[in-house]
Amino acid sequence: MNEATWNWRLMKTILTVCHVYDKEENYVAFDKLVPGIESHPIKFLKKAMPDYA
Repeated sequence: MNEATWNWRLMKTILTVCHVYDKEENYVAFDKLVPGIESHPIKFLKKAMPDYA
C-alpha cells in the first residue's frame, strides 16, 4: 500500500489508471495488458483533469 496526500494529480491517477487482477503480479495496469486501447471517458478525464499537485 502506498500513502499519499490528496491532490488533483492523485485524483487523476485514480480515475484514469484502470487495473486488472493478475494471479502472478496481483494488479496490472490495463494499458500493460492491452496497449493502445483507451475508452472515451478515460481519454476525456486525462485531458480535462488538472495535472498539478
